[in-house]
Amino acid sequence: MLPTKTPMPTPTTESDVRAELLQMSLRNAARSVPALLIVVAFVTVLGVGAGAEAAALVIAVMGLMVAGWRVELNRRLARRTVIDAATFACFRVALEKNSALGGLMWVVSSLGILPLLEGPMAMAFTVMACGSIVVSGQFLSLVGRSLEWLLVPQLGAVIVATMFGPGQHSVPLAVLILVFGVTMYRSAIEFRDTATRAIRHGLEAKAANASLQRAKETAEKASCAKSAFLATMSHEIRTPMNGVIGMIEVLAHDDAPENKADALRTIRESAFSLLRIIDDILDFSKIESGHLALERTPVVLSEIIESVCESLAPMAASKGVDVSLFIAPQAPDQLWADPTRLRQLLNNLLGNAIKFAAAQDARPEPEPEPELEPEPEPRRGRVSVRLELAQASPLRLALCVADNGIGMTPETQTKLFLPFTQAGVSTLRRFGGTGLGLAICKRVIDVMGGEINVASTLGAGSAFTVTLPFEAVQAPAEPQASLHGLDCIVVAGPPPTDDDNSVCAYLDHAGARVQRLPDLQAAMTAASRLVAPVVVIQRAAYGRIWSLGPASIDTPSVRHLLLTSGKRRHVRAEADGALSLDSVPLRRRALLLAVAQAGGRLDPRELPGHADAPLVLRVPRVPCVPPVRQPDLRLSAAAQRLILVAEDDSVNRKVILRQLHLLGHAAEVANDGAQALRLWRAGRFALVLTD
Repeated sequence: MLPTKTPMPTPTTESDVRAELLQMSLRNAARSVPALLIVVAFVTVLGVGAGAEAAALVIAVMGLMVAGWRVELNRRLARRTVIDAATFACFRVALEKNSALGGLMWVVSSLGILPLLEGPMAMAFTVMACGSIVVSGQFLSLVGRSLEWLLVPQLGAVIVATMFGPGQHSVPLAVLILVFGVTMYRSAIEFRDTATRAIRHGLEAKAANASLQRAKETAEKASCAKSAFLATMSHEIRTPMNGVIGMIEVLAHDDAPENKADALRTIRESAFSLLRIIDDILDFSKIESGHLALERTPVVLSEIIESVCESLAPMAASKGVDVSLFIAPQAPDQLWADPTRLRQLLNNLLGNAIKFAAAQDARPEPEPEPELEPEPEPRRGRVSVRLELAQASPLRLALCVADNGIGMTPETQTKLFLPFTQAGVSTLRRFGGTGLGLAICKRVIDVMGGEINVASTLGAGSAFTVTLPFEAVQAPAEPQASLHGLDCIVVAGPPPTDDDNSVCAYLDHAGARVQRLPDLQAAMTAASRLVAPVVVIQRAAYGRIWSLGPASIDTPSVRHLLLTSGKRRHVRAEADGALSLDSVPLRRRALLLAVAQAGGRLDPRELPGHADAPLVLRVPRVPCVPPVRQPDLRLSAAAQRLILVAEDDSVNRKVILRQLHLLGHAAEVANDGAQALRLWRAGRFALVLTD
C-alpha cells in the first residue's frame, strides 16, 4: 500500500499580510465615520459660535469629503476578490491622500478657530483633537504613511495655535500635547507590528488547517481507491484461477483426447492471464520503491512494434477491430533501449485501444428522430499505431496509438494515470483490468525521460502519444531492396484505409514511382501506358485479379501483389501468377521485398511456395511434445547431464521435474539452499536451477 504524502501548507507571503492589513484599516476607517462626523459637527459649531463662519464652512465640507471618501474606499475594496501588489499600492495612496485631507482640515480648524476660543471651549477643542488622533491612529498606522499624514499636520497646528495664538500662549500645554503625540505615535506603531504578527500567524494557521483538510481528503480518496483496487484484484485473480482449477477438475473426469486439448489450452491462457496481473503488481511495486532499472541494449524498434501488433492481432480480429501500423522510414531502426519496457508500454496501450475500440455498443448515441431510415450497422473498430520522428537532434521518437472507441470525458482524463483508479464502475465491470496499466506506463515513461499525452472525445475515440528520447546505434544500416525507377500502382479503396497510406509512403521513400487509384480497372488502364515492369498492389478484400478476365493476368508487363490477412511474413506465389503477402500487421521490410520480387528485382526461386523453393514449416503456437522416455539418473550423471533443482515448494518441485523429464533431462531435488550446496559440492551436476 502506498504511503499518503501530506501536502505542504501554502507559505504565507508578505502580499497576503499586506492585503489583510489593508482590509482591516479600511473597515475601521469606515466604522470611524460616525465619530468623525460628530467631531466635525462640534468643531463647526464652535467656529460659528466664535464668529469664524468661513473656517467652519470649510471644515464642514472637508470633513464630509473625508468621511465619504473612507466609505467609498471600503466599498471598492469589498468588491475585490484578489488584492495584488498594484491594487494594494492604489489603495495605499488613496488612504494616504485621505489622511492628508483630514490633516489639512485640522490645520484650518486649529489656526482658524482655536485662537478665537477661550477657557473651557479651547480645552474642549484640544481634547477633541487629541481624541481623534487616538481613534484614527489605531487603523491609519496599518497602511503606509497614513498616520503621519494626519498626525503631523493636526498636532503641529494645535501646538502652534496653543503657543502663539491670541489668548493662548500656553507653553506647558503645547509641550504636553507634543508628548502625547509622540507617545501616541509609538503606541500606534507597536499596534501595527502586533497586528502584523497576529495576521501572519492567523494566515499560517489557516493555511495549515486547509493543508490538513486536503491531506485528510486525499487520504480518504486513497483509502477508497485502494479498497476498490483490492476488490478489483480479488475479482481479477479469481477469474483465471477459476479457469485453472475448473479445467483441472474437467481433466480429472474427462478421458476424451479432444476435450483435454481444449482444457489444457484454457489452463494455459488462464495461467498467463494470472501471471500478467502479478507482473503488473510487482512492476508497480518496483517503480514505487525506486528499484526500477532500465536495460540498455541494441534493439530494432520496428521489430518490437511489429511483433507486439502481431501478437495482439488475433485478439483484435476476434473483437472485430482493424489494426493498422505505420513506422516512419525516416526513423532510425537500431537504437539503445530496454526492449522489455518498450513491449510493456506498447502492449498496455495497444491492448487498451483494441479493448475499447471493440465496444461499439458503449458509445453514446443521439436521440432517435421519427421517420428516419434504418440505422446502419455499427462501424467497425479501428486502431492505428504510428511511429514518427519527433526530433532529429537530439533524437526523440513519438509513438501514437489511436482508436475510434468509446472515448473519455475531461474528468476521466485528469485521473487516467493515477494508480488503483479506472474510468468508472461501469467501465470496470464491462472491461475488467487492475487499474495499474496506465499508471505503470506513466512511471516507466518518466524513468525513460519521456512524456505521454492523451487526447480524447467521448464517443469518438482516444489517442495516446508517447514521446521518448533515444540514442541511435552506430552500426551500418541493413541493405534494403532497391525500388528506384519501379512503377507501382496502389489500389486504395473502396474504402481507403490507413494501410493504403502506409504502403504509398513506404514505396515512395524506397524510390518507387507511386500512383494511387480507386479501383483495379483504373489501375490496369494506367499500367498499360507505363513501361514494364509495373507492380499493382491491392488488398485481397478488393476482389481477386481474375475478376477482370484473362487479359489482366496474361499481361506480361503487370505483376500483381495481393495484401492478405494472416501472419506469414514471407511473400508467396499464387496459382494465378500473382504474389501474396500477409499484412496483419503490415511490415515495411516484407512489403518492400515483395514489391522488389514482383518487379523482377529478386530471384523468384527465393519465394516460399515456389517449386524450387525450400519447404517452410509453420510452427504451432502451442507445440505438442511427443512422449519422452523417463531419463535415467545414473546415465545422465555419467554423461555429465544431471541437473540439480533447489526448490522448497513441493508443487513447484513436481512441476519442474515433470517439465525437465519432458525435455529429456534427469534431475535431483534439494529442498533448501543448504542441502543444495552440499549436493552441488559433490561435483555430479552440470546445471543448478534455483530461484
